Amino acid sequence: MNDEAGVASSPLVRPHLLFAPPRTKKSVAPYLSSVVKVFVVRSKVSYVLPWQKRAPKNATGSGFCISDQRILTNAHVVEGHTAVLVRRHGNPKRYEAQVVCIGYQCDIALLKVDDVSFWHGYTPLKFGKVPALQDSVTCVGYPTGGDNISVTCGVVSRVDVRTFVGRYCALLAVQIDAAINSGNSGGPVFKGDKVVGIAFSSHTRAQNIGHIIPVPIIKRFLTEYDTNGSCTICESAIKTIHVENGAIRSFYGMKEGMSGILVVQVHPLSPLAKNRATGAEILKAEDIILSVDNVRIADDGTIIYRGDERVNNEYLFGIKYTGEILKLKVLRDKQELELQTIMHWTPPLVPRIHGFDCFGSYYVVGGLVFVPLTIPFLKATYGDEWQKKAPISLLMWVFSSCGWNVTESDGQTKQVVVLSQLLASKVTVGYTAGSRCVQVNSFQGIEIVHLRQLVELVEAALGRTTTTSSTATTNDTPPTLASTPPAHSDTSNSSISGSGYLNFDVGDSKSKIILSIDLVRSEDANILATHAIASNKSQDLLIPATTTNTNTNTKTLQQHDPAGLLYPPSARNLFLPAEPVPAPAGLVDIESLLLATQTTTDDAEAEQHEAEPETVTVLVSVHKNDFL
Repeated sequence: MNDEAGVASSPLVRPHLLFAPPRTKKSVAPYLSSVVKVFVVRSKVSYVLPWQKRAPKNATGSGFCISDQRILTNAHVVEGHTAVLVRRHGNPKRYEAQVVCIGYQCDIALLKVDDVSFWHGYTPLKFGKVPALQDSVTCVGYPTGGDNISVTCGVVSRVDVRTFVGRYCALLAVQIDAAINSGNSGGPVFKGDKVVGIAFSSHTRAQNIGHIIPVPIIKRFLTEYDTNGSCTICESAIKTIHVENGAIRSFYGMKEGMSGILVVQVHPLSPLAKNRATGAEILKAEDIILSVDNVRIADDGTIIYRGDERVNNEYLFGIKYTGEILKLKVLRDKQELELQTIMHWTPPLVPRIHGFDCFGSYYVVGGLVFVPLTIPFLKATYGDEWQKKAPISLLMWVFSSCGWNVTESDGQTKQVVVLSQLLASKVTVGYTAGSRCVQVNSFQGIEIVHLRQLVELVEAALGRTTTTSSTATTNDTPPTLASTPPAHSDTSNSSISGSGYLNFDVGDSKSKIILSIDLVRSEDANILATHAIASNKSQDLLIPATTTNTNTNTKTLQQHDPAGLLYPPSARNLFLPAEPVPAPAGLVDIESLLLATQTTTDDAEAEQHEAEPETVTVLVSVHKNDFL
């Protein structure tokens, strides 16, 4: 039967298909020539042996051409790169590309190709809006299983705020059911003829779940790069709880119709903690945040995104640019207050991302290897299940509220210093493997609050300067160590010299490691040569902490070190603007505001992690997702 009733009642027609969303009518074929395959040779820093890099590996990913002859891809595709080549669809030639910016937190990288022939006849892809639920989308890229371009279709199944795995930053993410596999990372996702996102991850413990980075985050990355030469995502850096219980609402004096979230802890370096100019306290524990930038927060911590869709409130903080003003309405002592602050990035106590807030720092003395506690170190030491296998005493700093207790000491950001290993030598004879991967509590009775402090104390006790020859060593020529005492050090002081011994207090049980100063002096160079260590300290520790360069170019510093951690405090302050910066025009509407979830990627060559959902209010959310 051809009539409508007959079609509906026919047993050959599946009723649910009558309500299936329509497929996109526009083909992506005209835009495939702007999709590129990215070929990467990478050599990452070894956090187990931080003085050397791991063996080079080849990896591939995807990318696409945008305006101004630029290419977008994922940050995890090009991380640790030593060479990057790109090839456009339909062109057999590979071209050398340069990485001009990496947004480590949002997992986006920007490339350029200088060869003009690469751009002949290219069509820059244009961006659309965040797709709605059940919108049809098309994922294009170069996944594993072949060398040619691949096109898969699906629908949008969820728009939510997630913590990107490996990025530890809450941002907006769009979930789709189109197939996303290893190699798809960095490829465009189309709705019609517009790009609505960048493919970057999927789940192995679930079927038909992939994630894309939506347009508001992409535009934010491009705008901040054009303005500052880098991209840093702001965070609230506070811990909150819901106020859905009637008793807690009554206790804090919340009136009928009020809603919000209760602040239980504020990171000392959070932009919400205090006014950096006046030192005045802004947000306090037991404040109830009622709204952010006039956007009301519900008792479950969510806000309205569009229509009936709700997302976590963290996205309101994440969409702010560095230096932009954020307004708060809070309930304090049963009184409503209007507050405001200037947003900036907040350093965690345990750095999270190599190349962004940690750089493989180390210090070697007498066969003892000291490093700051970082998540890359834990991953390298204990593998993908580091959160289960690492000592509780170290995980405490990552996952508990202590992880937010960052303070500054002597102008340096506080660190948890770890004795990572003991190199075999005459100096370390008798000390067991049980002394490795333990926190360093003190040296000569002085509490250790960061690695540079430990280096200066030990070098002073040894009576030598804090610089070391960085010349490459050979088996015949061991590295030389400076032996002139630093001018500011008094090595005769018994509290530092330790009466001829180096006294380290390590671990929960307050174990002791005692080394002879004379033996360390005589054996240090041989230990470095034996283990092929060119310098007894990493490059960042060779930069004097007191160095001040008033002519430092802020943009250059940000390009090299966006978190400002390789530079002394005077230079790091350049990253925290004293005056408010106006928000870039056109990017602060409610749709662009959506930033807060996390699903991250690590290696383009299919180092896969599986994800378990976690609330975005966790201090450090760990999701084990597939890295594509």
